Amino acid sequence: MGKLKPDLFQLIKSLDGNEKGYFKKYSLIHSSEAGSVNNYLRLFDAIDAMQEYDEQEIKRLFKGEKFLEQLSVTKNYLYNSVLKSLRSYSSKATVHLQLLSALEDIQLLIGKGLYERALECISAARKKAVENEFFGYETELIELERTLFMIQPKGNYLEVISNLNKDRSLAVDKLRTEQEFMELTYRANAELFFPDTKRKEVTAGKFIGELKTKIFSSPVSTPSVYAGHLFSNLRMMYYRIKGSHADSYPEAVKGFDLLRQNPFIIQKNPYAFYNKAFHMGIIMERLGLERELNTLLREIPEFEKHCHLKLNPKLRGFILQEHANLSIIHYLNSGQFEKGLTFIRATEKEIKKSESQFARSSIYTFYYYAVVFFISTGNFKDAVSFLNRILVIESYSILPFIAMLSKYFLVIAHYELGNRELLPSLDKLFDPGESIEPLEYLKSRLPLILNKKEEKAVFAKFRQRLLESTNKTTLQGYFDFLAWAEKKIQSKR
Repeated sequence: MGKLKPDLFQLIKSLDGNEKGYFKKYSLIHSSEAGSVNNYLRLFDAIDAMQEYDEQEIKRLFKGEKFLEQLSVTKNYLYNSVLKSLRSYSSKATVHLQLLSALEDIQLLIGKGLYERALECISAARKKAVENEFFGYETELIELERTLFMIQPKGNYLEVISNLNKDRSLAVDKLRTEQEFMELTYRANAELFFPDTKRKEVTAGKFIGELKTKIFSSPVSTPSVYAGHLFSNLRMMYYRIKGSHADSYPEAVKGFDLLRQNPFIIQKNPYAFYNKAFHMGIIMERLGLERELNTLLREIPEFEKHCHLKLNPKLRGFILQEHANLSIIHYLNSGQFEKGLTFIRATEKEIKKSESQFARSSIYTFYYYAVVFFISTGNFKDAVSFLNRILVIESYSILPFIAMLSKYFLVIAHYELGNRELLPSLDKLFDPGESIEPLEYLKSRLPLILNKKEEKAVFAKFRQRLLESTNKTTLQGYFDFLAWAEKKIQSKR
């Protein structure tokens, strides 16, 4: 079986019916050689019919055809032809592509000396860029306009150039503000996902001080809508890091509404909507806002239709991950265990069917929330199965704290399954210095338990250490260890 760089095969298989039809019409219109285009279309159909690319089958199907003598050239031409047709098909699909097309048109008009027409196009494109907050494109368009006025000066030349300079400075300022907020957002996310004691006390404390200084005491001047969203996002995460979900929720709603009311932001960055939805869902769950969470879960799958988005496969994988994780939490906390199990099985099948479309981080995150569901419902066998999948994923794809917690969960699951002879060997999974109290205490004591009385004593001690631990809020945010410990202490069996 011949191997093909996956690009052409994957590109063709990614097309929907309308895109395939458009490619064939586009090829017939734009080709000057009917015979050659027919060969490309036949090769296109042959590859499209395959489930896996098989070059030997291609050679068998087209045996005796002249184009087989230069098959690699033909495949490369077909690849570029599909891309050209997609550019043409999608040229008006999003503001981003519209602005790209406008820039090409303007450059062509300038090259032909049609300056007045180029200025008209620049004016229309700048208006679209400003309305949709594409400030990078706006700066490019301003540069083109400034160049035209230098080529063909007019009576108010200096005034026009001065105004263009001011407009460009304003666009750059807005871009700079967005970038600063975005960097702070990423750092805030890091504080939420790496919450060990030392970092919580030192790094997070300093970062909260920085957030307070930069965000709360320095209101944004002339912010973009997207900057306003990021501003609200930072306030939301500030309160989450501080542990105040009640204060975090209004900020989450404010930022979420900004996104819903301005679909152009979502077209620029669809990830923003789904990431915000997930964070807001977590806050709703913590505050017991069951009705609001139900509404949010119904809205997420419908959002693509509302914003007329055509999402890429990786983003579709991310959306499924976020929706799955929120749904698992919802089913667990609302006691809908059968529905939760059915949902996990269905999601697992969907991931297996299209695994190449999912980022590794999306897969392990889904696995992790499934593990929490299984351990919470006493399904320790499935918990072990999913934990083993997490722990074989490349380490760079997994957040260190989740990887460490998964190892502790594996110890817990094997203990609950009665596989106590395995527990000492599981110590080898932990890297040097990889520990968190009071789970480290529990890991060291579980292999030594001989009877129910000793078990109750160990879990009573674990519960007490958890209640006194600076890691309590962090650990409880990932799993209800207190409820699990209480259940073990009260158990009569």
